[in-house]
Amino acid sequence: MLTDLLKGSLDYRYKGRAMLLNPLDMANYLALLGQLKPAAVIEIGSLEGGRTEWLADMMVALGLPGPVISIDLLPRPPSAHPQVDARIGDARDLARVLPPEELRRLGHPLLVIEDSAHDEATCTAVLDYVDPHLTRGDYVIIEDGAFRDAADSAAVASALSPPSRAIDAFLARRGADYEIDTQSCDRFGYNATFNFNGWLRRT
Repeated sequence: MLTDLLKGSLDYRYKGRAMLLNPLDMANYLALLGQLKPAAVIEIGSLEGGRTEWLADMMVALGLPGPVISIDLLPRPPSAHPQVDARIGDARDLARVLPPEELRRLGHPLLVIEDSAHDEATCTAVLDYVDPHLTRGDYVIIEDGAFRDAADSAAVASALSPPSRAIDAFLARRGADYEIDTQSCDRFGYNATFNFNGWLRRT
């Protein structure tokens, strides 16, 4: 089922931009936005920015005035949305593009989405950077733990994908202060999401 959803998601566009968001996780994100009412959304990895535009539109629909800060290595087509703040930067060096003092000014709750390189080192770098800045109720979502490529499968004995390995290692260190949001993971069936055990809530 997830493979079929992936095929459809790769072709789906929002406002003419690739969105790369399947309908189950679209529903999960919309439910979370309404429940969390984030002061800001930080999206790391956005490709053409389809999900960025959708997140900003959903924030407006829910009456939430905060920014959607979108960070990617590559330039995207410019956005006319007043709540979109698109930046060029490296997920492994977030302090350069999203300094700690700015993170502190954003307020809470925060919704952080890591959807960049999907390798273990990058996911770990994002988790380690945002962790000290998150407070109770904030979310960090590690995308695409449902998938791993052939090269990774051949090189690593673990059955877990790189994002899932990063999540497991992070929770082994910091699990006392985080919990997996099983409502989001399992809303449509056990881990019926592209983000296996990747919806993390600060406790």
